[in-house]
Amino acid sequence: MIRAFVSTIPNPGESVLLDRDERRHVRSARRARDGDRIELLDGAGHVAPAQLEEDVSRARVAAIEVFDPPPDIAIAVAVARGGRFDSLVEKLTELGIASIEPIVCARSLLPRGASRQERWRRVAVAALKQSRQPWVPRIAAPAPLASVIGDGRQLLALDPQGEAVPIPDAIDAPPIRLLIGPEGGFDDTERALLAASGARMVSLPSAILRVETAAMVAAVLALHALNRA
Repeated sequence: MIRAFVSTIPNPGESVLLDRDERRHVRSARRARDGDRIELLDGAGHVAPAQLEEDVSRARVAAIEVFDPPPDIAIAVAVARGGRFDSLVEKLTELGIASIEPIVCARSLLPRGASRQERWRRVAVAALKQSRQPWVPRIAAPAPLASVIGDGRQLLALDPQGEAVPIPDAIDAPPIRLLIGPEGGFDDTERALLAASGARMVSLPSAILRVETAAMVAAVLALHALNRA
C-alpha cells in the first residue's frame, strides 16, 4: 500500500493537495496513477484511505480511522555523529515512541554543521509511512542533560554502574523518560545531577552496548512493560 504524509487530513469526501515531496514519492518511487488507492497519515493519530486524482497531485479521502496516542515514553539519548542517530530516529518511530530528546552530555560527540532536527523529522516521517505508525514522535532540538529532567516524569537512566534490575520491573507508569548517555557513559557530575533529580540508575544485563542499541533495547523493554511491544 502506498502511503503519503499530509499535515491535515480533510473530512471524508474532500480532497487534499499532496506536497511536492509526497507527489514525487507516489509518482516516481511507487509509480502511482490517478484512481489508485493510497493511505494518508498526518502523524497525529489519523489514517485515511484515499484515492489519487488530478494527475496524482490530490487525494480524495474516503474515511478516517483515529488511533489513541502511544504511551508517554520519552527517550532522551546522547546525540551522536553520522547516520547512527538517523537510524535510531527511524527505529524509535517504527516502535511508536512518543518523544525523542537528543541530549548533549560531557562526553558527547556533537554532529557537525547545522542542527539536524529537520532531517530527523524527515527520517521520522519516512519511517511513519513505512511502518503505518499513526503518530510521529516529537523530536526535540539537542539540549543539555539538565534541560530534560525535573518535569515530573519518572526517570530511568541506563548506566553500567546502575542497579541490575530489569527495566520492566523498574517502570511505574507513564509519563516516563529513559536516559541513555554517550559512549563512555555519564560522567560523575551528570550522575550526581541525575541522582539529585530522583533518577533511578539501572544497568542492562548484557555486554556494553552502543548508544543506539541501548536506546532500542530500553524502548522495547519499556513498551513491553506497558503491553505495547
